[in-house]
Amino acid sequence: MEEKQREQKRARTVRSDYLTDLDEVQAWIRQAELKVQDRSIEPVPLKDQLRQVQEELGTITDKLERLTRNGRTIAENTRDDTEKQLIDSTVHNVTEQLNQVRNWLDERKQVVADTIDAWQRFLSLYEAVRTWTEEKRQFLVEPLKLSTLVQARQRLHEYSTAVKSCKQINKNLSDMGKELESIGQVCSVGDLPEKLLEAEEAKVQVEGQLLERNALLQETSEEWEQCERKMKEVKTWIEKAKQSLESPQNKKKPLRDQHSIREKMLSDIAIQKTKIGISMEKLQVHFRSGIGGDSRIGETVDELLAELDNLHANVKEQTTALEGCLAQIDQYQQEIQQLRQQIMQVEQQLRTVLSPTYLSTDKEKALQEQQICREKIKSLQSKIQARTERSKILAQRGRPDPEPLDP
Repeated sequence: MEEKQREQKRARTVRSDYLTDLDEVQAWIRQAELKVQDRSIEPVPLKDQLRQVQEELGTITDKLERLTRNGRTIAENTRDDTEKQLIDSTVHNVTEQLNQVRNWLDERKQVVADTIDAWQRFLSLYEAVRTWTEEKRQFLVEPLKLSTLVQARQRLHEYSTAVKSCKQINKNLSDMGKELESIGQVCSVGDLPEKLLEAEEAKVQVEGQLLERNALLQETSEEWEQCERKMKEVKTWIEKAKQSLESPQNKKKPLRDQHSIREKMLSDIAIQKTKIGISMEKLQVHFRSGIGGDSRIGETVDELLAELDNLHANVKEQTTALEGCLAQIDQYQQEIQQLRQQIMQVEQQLRTVLSPTYLSTDKEKALQEQQICREKIKSLQSKIQARTERSKILAQRGRPDPEPLDP
């Protein structure tokens, strides 16, 4: 009886331990599944949670082994086939479930480790974007006080480099979006979306200012270069114009050609003044936008305008002189024609008084009239000669006589 009682007590203990271990193992498996598949927390707490599951796994494995032994003992000693099948099935299912949890745990640990790396990469990229944003904000604070074209080109190069760096920042933000998406498939993303939005907004603001400043500097540099180039062109044009006016070849040309050259030059002077005036005004628009500017450019432009005004006055004076000279020559030509007409009339009179019929009437009077006609012809020819010589002098000198010849 005592032996039977001990066996009965041992059987109750085995069955009790089996049921207790079964409840604990099944409860643990349910909790472990929830913890392993948990997507509501960030990767670091999730890693700690998985480590806790990993640490508990040994104890639960021991309980499963004891549960399996006790189940086998019960199955071997029970006479109820249904109970035997139920125990075998239960032990098998619990073992499968625990193995499944173990597999999930191994996979999940690797995934979480990769996610932690992705989280760190996200933060590194975020820090890089934030650092870039702060650097460029400090860069934008620096005033654009430019006093030379060299400085403008240097600042344009700096801004162009800054604009090019936006490409890498855009890639960083794209990579941050990808990392965020991969993290979200595994666990909670925490405040990463807010960080991404903050970084994107800061980048958009800074990039917009960089692009605006870069465009302004680009236009300013181009206008500045164009203005200086036009000033050089105008200066060269003035020198060539002066040389052209003083050249022997120019002075040998007919007066009307010289007059046409100077009239064209007056028109060209106005064009040159307009050219540098407009170019300077365009450049001043950029200077007034806060870039600064070189006061020497304005002084140089004023000097060139003054030079053009002086040249204009000089050419205008020469043009007026040539016009007066041409007018005098035309007047002399008209007078020469009139004098020739008078000579023809006097010669007609001379032929009349030379005729025998006229001589027979009053020879003395005829001789007197002949002398008067010859003297008059000589006087008219002298006047023609004087005007012809004076016309040649005017053509050579290019300036009108202050006092015209007597009629």
